Amino acid sequence: MRFELLGPVRLWRDGHELDPGFPQQRALLALLLIHAGRPVPTAEILDVLWAQRPPASAPNVVRRYVAALRRLLEPGSPPRTPGPRLPRRTVGHLLEADPDEVDLLRFRERTREGKRAAATGRAGTAARQFVLALGEWRGPVAMGVPASVRDHAQFAAVQREL
Repeated sequence: MRFELLGPVRLWRDGHELDPGFPQQRALLALLLIHAGRPVPTAEILDVLWAQRPPASAPNVVRRYVAALRRLLEPGSPPRTPGPRLPRRTVGHLLEADPDEVDLLRFRERTREGKRAAATGRAGTAARQFVLALGEWRGPVAMGVPASVRDHAQFAAVQREL
């Protein structure tokens, strides 16, 4: 799989681009990608997706979005069964992804490598790593999700990493 959120939110499986769904579901995917490998508490998801004003139905909507993402990311898994990509957690939701699958994680790793190279006097290596890191960006973070979500502090913090 390949995931992108440094620009439009996009994903691919086996070289084919998949539709991550409606803007709000796309926003959930982007939020899970920001925290790839770590659970995101349900309360935090509600806060981000509904700008601190979630409707009473919001927890059920999030469960439906997670189920839709699970069907998209784990097409062979039985319904209502947690799989390796979106395992269930009591505290919230989690997306498992390898660092090389997510543009944000590649950006962060290349930036770290560039800083290490610069600190040890390897300017050429540092420059190459920084150029590769910048190449991961294709526009503002999480394009295609509602502006109210992109304005949240979590998305703004990622945007500031550039």
